Amino acid sequence: MSAKNRVKKTEPAIAADPMAARILSYLGRHSLRLAVALVLLASLRIVSTYTVFNHTSDEPAHIACGMEWLDKGIYVWEPQHPPLARVATAIGPYLIGARSHDTPRNQFMAMSKDGLAILYQGHHYDWTLSLARLGILPFFWLGCAVVYWWARRFYGPEVAVAGVFLFSFLPPILAHGGLATTDMALTVQGGVEDDCDGGADDGAAEGGCASGEGAGAAAAAAAASLRSAASCCAWRR
Repeated sequence: MSAKNRVKKTEPAIAADPMAARILSYLGRHSLRLAVALVLLASLRIVSTYTVFNHTSDEPAHIACGMEWLDKGIYVWEPQHPPLARVATAIGPYLIGARSHDTPRNQFMAMSKDGLAILYQGHHYDWTLSLARLGILPFFWLGCAVVYWWARRFYGPEVAVAGVFLFSFLPPILAHGGLATTDMALTVQGGVEDDCDGGADDGAAEGGCASGEGAGAAAAAAAASLRSAASCCAWRR
């Protein structure tokens, strides 16, 4: 059974109040523009925090792993998480000349120390940290797009705008969207995986391919997505 048949798109309740009807009509006609405006507003709020908060305890470690992949073409610091989000955090610092520092691996917290050396290299800590955090912003944009697509697909454009509004104003989303970690990537790629997996139920070959692509993207973002995918498969069985 297709997704359209499983979840029937609901029409917005038009209240007797003419003002409510006009508001709903406006949301329906301009849903995409409003959603983009909300994403831009949230992006400005996220970027404005880059130089306000110093690095968290795990940001240097993620940056070090991503930099190792870009600088040396290897990924041995810590293979616990796949490299996608980590490489994204390292692209900005790499482009301004930052490189791995070959911190001896037998040192206590060597990976974090290497990441700290990257952040403080060249004495422009704020700029390097901002560029590292900027690498996670596209994952936030993708998350907003997934929310908008889900809501529009099943409930219509009015609900899609409301969904993006709520998602882009959630403090945990704004917080993790502004950190150079794997959390925002996991959140978004998990949503992409679920959305693609919904297409597989249609019975079409394309649905299966989309499901595989979504699962692959989720696995590339963070290892925890593999655990969630396994749990999902077990539940469906």
